[in-house]
Amino acid sequence: MSNFEITNQAVKDVADNNPEHYKNIYAFAEKWVKTQMKPFTADDLKQAYFDAGNPAPSQPAVFGAPFRKLSKNKLIFDTERTKKSENPQAHQRPLRLWISLEYRLKQQSNASKSNHTIDMFLD
Repeated sequence: MSNFEITNQAVKDVADNNPEHYKNIYAFAEKWVKTQMKPFTADDLKQAYFDAGNPAPSQPAVFGAPFRKLSKNKLIFDTERTKKSENPQAHQRPLRLWISLEYRLKQQSNASKSNHTIDMFLD
């Protein structure tokens, strides 16, 4: 089994073993990512989820599972960058940085606007 297949199976197992938490976190994440206009991590989602008054899941690893589905549905995109976790229990492990579809579209729009030039001909 490849690393990709092992990861996919682990993500599936976490979601399958925590269906109610997974469903709630995914529903929250689906709405939350649409408001993000800067890169974010799974820790950022977790903090927003708790700040909204949601209960902690029985298995914290369930927070990673929605990212796979959000990415597959093209609601978030991998920046191919990482950031050290600020959670003391994570011992500064690297976290993947993501951007939302909305932020990506805004970036593309801004980039295309900056490519417009005005040609001036002086006699």
